[in-house]
Amino acid sequence: MGIALDKLRSSGYLLEHNFTFLFGDTKNQPKLSTGEAVDLIVNKKVDVIIGPPNSPNTKPVAYLTSFYNVPHLSWVSTGSYLSDKTEFDTLIRVLGTYTKFADALIQLLWHFGWGRVALILRDSGTCSYAYLGIKDKFPKTNITISETITYQTNEINDEEWLIDRLKRVNKRARVFIVCGTNVQIRKLMLKAWDLGMSSPEYVYIGLGAHYERIGIRHWFVENDTRNDEAKDAFKSLLMGGVYSPFLHDTFYLYGRLLHETLLEKGNPNNGRAMFNRSKNYIFKD
Repeated sequence: MGIALDKLRSSGYLLEHNFTFLFGDTKNQPKLSTGEAVDLIVNKKVDVIIGPPNSPNTKPVAYLTSFYNVPHLSWVSTGSYLSDKTEFDTLIRVLGTYTKFADALIQLLWHFGWGRVALILRDSGTCSYAYLGIKDKFPKTNITISETITYQTNEINDEEWLIDRLKRVNKRARVFIVCGTNVQIRKLMLKAWDLGMSSPEYVYIGLGAHYERIGIRHWFVENDTRNDEAKDAFKSLLMGGVYSPFLHDTFYLYGRLLHETLLEKGNPNNGRAMFNRSKNYIFKD
């Protein structure tokens, strides 16, 4: 969101306005999402709610923002039940194309001068979504994909299979884009640690929807004897979310809507008016 705010200011928007960001950890639970939203709206008097980044948690929050008429934006909340705009008349949903996050990956790789990568991706869910973007965008750059390995859950749980695949990619690259659940990424990173593949010469870029959560120790498992090794292995892992670029777009959209509302001396806290303004809204980077 900070990058989006910088872009807004560099384009001349909201130069005389300051922002304070408040965060609530919903732990991916609708009940906690509801409680956090009540606290933010009733007690902390926020001007807008951004999130949560999935449909089941967004639904109860959207009922609250509609009741209080608070602007509400969410990214990646694609559930069809949220399409009822008589019920959810303050909810603005944002989801870009599958290539959007691939552009962000390319910028990251260019920034560090990493021109050769290998992919280790789960063959379903958000990882398939990620792979589509990578296949579409990477061939148009000078970034080489030296090896692509996709896996099913039963395969990554097979120690011999995992060792064989890690040894294979070790011959082809030192920068790896990996995607899976927290459990799968942790298993992969621990095996990389066992094979000496988590030293400073290696970099892992981890993608997964659960990486959006703030302040979570992704390496930690309660009562697990390998937490110390996992913590050390995760030092080579840059964690991000497949949908992080959409959060950027969501806040950028809010900034544009807010700017126009203020120019017209409208009420920036009127969620329904903000929702109506957003209809068929188009902007280019």
